[in-house]
Amino acid sequence: MNTKAVMIAALAGLVAVVGYGSHAGLSMLRAFASAAQAAAVAPRQDSVAGTLPDGASTLTETYQAWQVVCQPGPKGETCVVSQRVADSKTHKRIMAIQFHPDGKAVAGIVALPLGVRLTDGVAIRVDGKAVGKSFAFTTCIPEGCIASLTLDESQLALLESAKKAEFSFFTAAGHHVDLPITVTGLDHAITRVRALSR
Repeated sequence: MNTKAVMIAALAGLVAVVGYGSHAGLSMLRAFASAAQAAAVAPRQDSVAGTLPDGASTLTETYQAWQVVCQPGPKGETCVVSQRVADSKTHKRIMAIQFHPDGKAVAGIVALPLGVRLTDGVAIRVDGKAVGKSFAFTTCIPEGCIASLTLDESQLALLESAKKAEFSFFTAAGHHVDLPITVTGLDHAITRVRALSR
């Protein structure tokens, strides 16, 4: 699956998984995902049709800090691994991550709040060190800015085994921000989605 197709699938899945909190925002994200899908040149999407338990068309499973979510797509069900990070006081979403296995690597997206410095992108830091290069922001919508991600097999292994992992970026005002994520259960969730996609 190419990166553009993965982003389209992940955006479509983000509608169901993240829950942006407003009907208008949800409608806009759906419209964006539909427009992106229509603009793609027949992207290949991994389908898990017929492989979900008991013939189900949707599936949600929790693997510690991560969820496996399968939703209907144009060519069958599409499964992603997701995590939503919320403010501990307000419980509002401040970051949402989705990964979709792509061979031995993974691709996906991260959604961050508005007000990020777009030119710097977002980096993944594992145990204090950057994993690869920064990922560019591809679009912003009223609910936040989205960057597409690609991790190769070794980068994914570093993330899965991290003691500390975070998404690192700058605000438009120049403040450096490190948002921590929990990697517990990521390896099992990725394994599950790979099994469902066979």
